[in-house]
Amino acid sequence: MLQLMQLDGLMGDLTVTKYQGRTVEEAIQTGLKTIQISREQVQIDVISEPVHGWFGRVKQLAVVDLTIKPQQVTKQPTKVAGTATGASHTPVMQNAQQAKPVSHDLDQHLAANRDEQIARNTDVQADARRREGDAPHAVSKKSQALSPAELRARQTANQAKLNDNLEAMADYLLSALAAMGIDADAEAETYHHGATVTFLTEQEGLLIGRHGRTINALQLLGNTFMLRQGMQHFDLLLDVGGYRERRATTLRRLADSTARNVIASGTPVLLDPMPAFERKVVHSHLINNRHVQTTSQGREPRRGVVISPR
Repeated sequence: MLQLMQLDGLMGDLTVTKYQGRTVEEAIQTGLKTIQISREQVQIDVISEPVHGWFGRVKQLAVVDLTIKPQQVTKQPTKVAGTATGASHTPVMQNAQQAKPVSHDLDQHLAANRDEQIARNTDVQADARRREGDAPHAVSKKSQALSPAELRARQTANQAKLNDNLEAMADYLLSALAAMGIDADAEAETYHHGATVTFLTEQEGLLIGRHGRTINALQLLGNTFMLRQGMQHFDLLLDVGGYRERRATTLRRLADSTARNVIASGTPVLLDPMPAFERKVVHSHLINNRHVQTTSQGREPRRGVVISPR
């Protein structure tokens, strides 16, 4: 539901509106379309980011505040234009003598819009439960200048949170392996926005599975676990006994041999389906090949790389 409030102090009588969406960008666009104003004319504050459940589904919508910037507002009477459904309204700054009538007009306008806005947000929430919310965030919270000490403290806190989440995720995956009869331990190496977790076990083949299906499934579970902890752009890689490097070498050889066949025959070739991080190996390896080009085709989990002649 659309909510309006008045700000006191230096900013004057500015109207702040809250909007929801499956992503921060969707919430912003909903607000801009509703109040019919450009992005440059408002200050955007992210109240809360979307919360994702299992497999990326949105459990809680993103909420943003759109505040009209003082220099963009003119001192004119409020004008509210709309159809019988109350499709639009334009909040503007008022002087001290007009403040009370403006508030009254806005209350009347909100009353006319309330049913429509509730229905709109209900539809958005229902749709969010059916769809995956995997769009990247286009707007973040207002950045503030931090002193070196504050920056180090924040980095230390973030690293501590990452370590705690990684430890919990490793325990979760090790319990799944134990249920499969695999005795293993794990160690992690962290880097910017990601980590590599290496399993230590004498049952490497069983953990890897046929064509890497078991370790890839575990990696999906691990990424989902980290997503539930609020780490939406976290890159997790699971490995055991150097399997990932051996697999990357195999993929590069496959890319080379397939590229030669494509050049000789002039016919595109679709490789077997593979996860995104393996497709990336093929794309990267052939990116400088002047005779072929690569694209991805299909839908997950049946998405594969197509190697075509240029």
